[in-house]
Amino acid sequence: MLTLEELDRTSTQRDLILDALTLGPKSNLYLNEIAFRYSARIHELRKAGHNIVITSHDRKTGVTVYELK
Repeated sequence: MLTLEELDRTSTQRDLILDALTLGPKSNLYLNEIAFRYSARIHELRKAGHNIVITSHDRKTGVTVYELK
């Protein structure tokens, strides 16, 4: 069970990620600066109805780019 502080932190991280994606595509490297578990926050945003898609993935470098449609 998450504490109130943890819930507040993840909510803020979701907001920051959504704000960033609103401005344009962002890489996993960028999103990782906002939240170490950015993929969990993206999953939560998708469950909330936001259409976040992967627009590119470089297998060699591991860089993935996400975009809000």
